[in-house]
Amino acid sequence: MASEKDPLGRMPRPLTGRFQADYADKAVQDRVANVTIAVDGIWVTHRPQEAIVGRVLTYRLGNLGRVPKTMDGLCMGQQSQSAKSSTMERVKQTLMQEAIDAGEEPNPFQTIIVGLDQKTSLKSVMQDVLIEMKDPDWDYGTEKQLKQRIKNFVPLLGVELIIIDECQHLGKGTKSDDDKAGVVFSDVTDALKRLLDLKIAPIVLVGNEDAAVVFKRNQQLRVRLGLPLELPALRTALDPEAILLRDFITAFATQLKTSGAVAVEPNFTHETILDGIIEVAGGYVGRIARFLKNAAIHASARDAVTVEPYDLSCVTRGYAIDSKWITTDPFSKPHGKR
Repeated sequence: MASEKDPLGRMPRPLTGRFQADYADKAVQDRVANVTIAVDGIWVTHRPQEAIVGRVLTYRLGNLGRVPKTMDGLCMGQQSQSAKSSTMERVKQTLMQEAIDAGEEPNPFQTIIVGLDQKTSLKSVMQDVLIEMKDPDWDYGTEKQLKQRIKNFVPLLGVELIIIDECQHLGKGTKSDDDKAGVVFSDVTDALKRLLDLKIAPIVLVGNEDAAVVFKRNQQLRVRLGLPLELPALRTALDPEAILLRDFITAFATQLKTSGAVAVEPNFTHETILDGIIEVAGGYVGRIARFLKNAAIHASARDAVTVEPYDLSCVTRGYAIDSKWITTDPFSKPHGKR
């Protein structure tokens, strides 16, 4: 009886190394650990990302050293793995590098970034901010007291920007500690508007595509957030700026080599490989970076000299499809084709 054909097509064969990694081998363990560290340190400049960084820095600069009559915020709601969080980290690193270049000691509190979890209340948001501010008493006090402590810490620590990530979790209603007085916050977004009203510090709200719904729930907050920050997907056939993705992928291949993650620079510029990478990631630069990092780790685990189509196919099947980025494997050939 003939075996069933793989519905995703015929996978490419590995050109170097093994078919599978042997993690029982200590050498494999050490090599993969080193490559994981190497790829995590890769940053490739992507102009749309830099534009967002520039806009956040402009927003921060426009509020620096003054007390505006009203303080507006910024918002960003994008697909998961579109590089939202890494872009915000880039904001923090950019400001720290500016201080270093000026011969100053960088201030780790200049930009505060907090990531929210699925059970979020106003109190937990403020506690997360205080944790990032290294407040030893972050878990003590009512919402009003926590808010006042944040207000005191901002000038003391030199906080110039507060970024709240994963803010789609703000969609759940919550009650304040002042319930005994009959005061109820029906939506934590209203409380964030109040934080803007207090002019404590510039605030950037970042989340996935569900965050846009959260922003719209509170119209008074939404009008304070202006035009949203956007990092759109770029697709080879549809977007005239898709050349930016080609340049990003080419630069990423170079950095895989220079970082020591691979011995030979991968050839990602071949048309079918390039289009396949963009297709798997849906045109999102954050997904491309994550996809290629996983492919490099896969290649190192099986002792290949570089990232091959085989690695891209394996990571597509074992990672990208499971992550619901794509349902097919563009690196495998349809049965019957050579």
